[in-house]
Amino acid sequence: MHHKLITSLLLMSALHAVFSNACTCEAGFEHVENMPPCNCYTIGGFSDQPTAQMYCKSLGAVLAVPETQSQVAILSSYVRRNFLDGAHRDTWLGYVKKHGIFVNNLTGQEMPREIWDEGEPNNSMGGQDCTWIPPWSVERVDDVQCFLKKLALCQKSCCTTKLL
Repeated sequence: MHHKLITSLLLMSALHAVFSNACTCEAGFEHVENMPPCNCYTIGGFSDQPTAQMYCKSLGAVLAVPETQSQVAILSSYVRRNFLDGAHRDTWLGYVKKHGIFVNNLTGQEMPREIWDEGEPNNSMGGQDCTWIPPWSVERVDDVQCFLKKLALCQKSCCTTKLL
């Protein structure tokens, strides 16, 4: 019995050493520190929100969908590091309004309430059916009209199980 246990433990250890969840970002994408380990990000495609979605899709990615206030802050900091001059650093996110509720454009899951800026969503200009990280609130999200021009903040999963 003791021999079988030791053999099983050795086999499990060997398999763990051979197989691993690994994340390598494709060229043009990078892992952002303190974000989920299987996500890679890139910025580009200054355009309206529907075009930004298509830009990300052409890269095999989606518009980023942060799930917590700290993730919004981390991504906002990432954008600012890449655009030091301050120009065009407003970024689209992948939450859109459907049937009066903001949802993840890919999964349909409702947007987490905690990431909204205070008093948002407010639809103050009318037709504010898209989301972005505004420059005045780097830790929160705002609703905005989809036809405005902003950067696409694209997110792509990179996790695969592979033989080492």
